[in-house]
Amino acid sequence: MRNLVIFFSILLLLLIQDSILQPFRIEPVNLVLLFLVFTVLFSEFDEGLLVALVGGLLLDFVSGVTDGVIALSMVLIFLIGHFILNSLIARESNRIILVSSVATASLLFWTAQSFVLNDWRLLNLAWFTGFNLLFTYPVLKYYSWIHSRLKTKVTAV
Repeated sequence: MRNLVIFFSILLLLLIQDSILQPFRIEPVNLVLLFLVFTVLFSEFDEGLLVALVGGLLLDFVSGVTDGVIALSMVLIFLIGHFILNSLIARESNRIILVSSVATASLLFWTAQSFVLNDWRLLNLAWFTGFNLLFTYPVLKYYSWIHSRLKTKVTAV
């Protein structure tokens, strides 16, 4: 049941991203990536790996990129973030760690996407990171709401 709720919450974020934000030309934002960052910060390894795989596969189905590239980049972003947060940084939640995690994940995802598309414009990185930071708080509230319905504790940032 828990995995099904996570799947539908990722699907809802993807629908919002592609059907509401894209027509308004807010295309650089990646709400599934933000959800993955919060999963890295606040959840266990198994749930984070599930979010990375499901979110990456759903983004692969929607995008026109070669199949598996986005899923692989999401899993790598999860593994790098999990390693850094569990071995190098203390597991305390504060806004600096939240903002730097979103910015680092945006940079890693943009780099992987630039390798595939061969598009290295830094303006795209600035837009992508800026919109992801702008949508950090609403997606964090959505993530907290989902976990309050699942009765798991999410420490506030």
